[in-house]
Amino acid sequence: MAVPPERVKSPPHTVLLVQPEVIVKQLTTGDLEETAQDWSREASENAARLMRALVKKSSAFEVVDDGVLTPTEKASLQQYSALYVRLMTSIAVSRESKNPVWRNRVARFDYTVGPGINGVAARANADAALFIVGMDHVSSAGRSARAAGGILLGILTGVYRLPKAGTAFLSLGMVDLRSGDLLWVSGDYGGGAMNLRKEKDMNKVLSELFESYPWQPKSADKDNGK
Repeated sequence: MAVPPERVKSPPHTVLLVQPEVIVKQLTTGDLEETAQDWSREASENAARLMRALVKKSSAFEVVDDGVLTPTEKASLQQYSALYVRLMTSIAVSRESKNPVWRNRVARFDYTVGPGINGVAARANADAALFIVGMDHVSSAGRSARAAGGILLGILTGVYRLPKAGTAFLSLGMVDLRSGDLLWVSGDYGGGAMNLRKEKDMNKVLSELFESYPWQPKSADKDNGK
């Protein structure tokens, strides 16, 4: 999903890749959630590296590293990541709403995180910021054993009572650094078929999401055999 072309004077040429925030939650036997710090860090680092590779291959824009930013500016960007998550949620809810008023809001696409982000533009010398946020759920060893036990019990009794399955989602979103306007967003929700801890799965989801980027250069189409 992207803004109407007439609202954008020119496609972003330099884009600041905000440190991805992919949170991996571990579901315990009691169906409680605990953040797996090591897995979350690994998934986030994979997302950043794979996204840079995809952009380089497409030549859609130049990625600017956030190393030029001060710690305060980096912290500010992480706060905007939280605002982006709220926007993404609002868009998803509006798109699925049965109320035509909400669906019409999605069509107008006038979302923004506010102009406060423009202070980063000069420092990074970038036109836009690219946010990558996501979440995945995995089962703990005890919970997996409980699920296996439920399957065995179901085979014997015909009654299956399994722990609820975890879900996963990943979203890409680009924000104009000067206006704060959301230029483009693409997201995917999945169940057990999407494992963001696996590099192969992460690359597949990122590639599919990035295909909808509205300013893909024509040369990229040729490279992909289109």
